[in-house]
Amino acid sequence: MEVRVVLVRAPNDPKVNEPKFQEELREFSRSLRAAGLSFSQRAMAFDSVDAVGHPLPEFLVTLGPLATAALAAIGGAWVQARYGRKMRLKVGDVD
Repeated sequence: MEVRVVLVRAPNDPKVNEPKFQEELREFSRSLRAAGLSFSQRAMAFDSVDAVGHPLPEFLVTLGPLATAALAAIGGAWVQARYGRKMRLKVGDVD
């Protein structure tokens, strides 16, 4: 079973493509990897030589025996790091 995780920026968070926010996404990914979770992350790509794509705050995480607790801890830490952040989870058609 997989769960879709969308990290929702706080109003005062940097834009998704800004280096500070991208560093936080890299840290979130590192935490998922360190917890042994299997996941993929969506990214924005452009059809231009001069354009630069970037990872999006959207992940598809495979749930296993310990995945729920690890995802709750990692996601909770990200949400608590800045007032106004949210984490949306979707399993199948259920948010």
